[in-house]
Amino acid sequence: MENKIIWDYFGVDIEFPQEIAHNTLPYGTVWCYIASTFLDGFINHVKPISCYVLDRYTPGDQIIDDKEVRVWDKNKAGEMHKWKGTKKGLIDALISGEKETCHTDLDCFDDDVVILAEIETKKKDSFGRYMFFWFDCDVSDCRIGKFETSDSKGMVVKSVVNWLEGCKKENKNKIMLSDHDNGIVNYTEFPVSRLDGHLSF
Repeated sequence: MENKIIWDYFGVDIEFPQEIAHNTLPYGTVWCYIASTFLDGFINHVKPISCYVLDRYTPGDQIIDDKEVRVWDKNKAGEMHKWKGTKKGLIDALISGEKETCHTDLDCFDDDVVILAEIETKKKDSFGRYMFFWFDCDVSDCRIGKFETSDSKGMVVKSVVNWLEGCKKENKNKIMLSDHDNGIVNYTEFPVSRLDGHLSF
């Protein structure tokens, strides 16, 4: 189905999951209102295949130098300095390689980040296995899901884009207010090749 969105892969949606240690994230399930530290426990054990920085809380032209984002200029590893500039400026600088980091701290954008990742397994069958991460910069309102499907990898990636495009259309012409949940007004694809080192949310 060409118009599938990411949520179509989940049969169960659990808010404030209670049995986290007993029954950790079964396939076909998405957990909502989960701490970002829980996402941290999985992100380095899967292979990210798509990543998106959302415009939900922070407009692209907002200065975000109040955060302790440490970067260095291209080919000057070790000469770290604090980022001074806008959210969009940081995204563009990291994507272009003009600025680099050692380990990607995904809360550096002062906004939500969505990652679709592949679960690599020795199991040989026709299913692809994936994890979906939605880091909410509120840090306690994150989502994480796990699913398997016979759909192609391209179709699964497109399901995330379909969802984001739908949100963008829904919020068309909305004027973003800083530090306010505006809904998903826009998004920027962040190349997974620019996710460096140990990832954290």
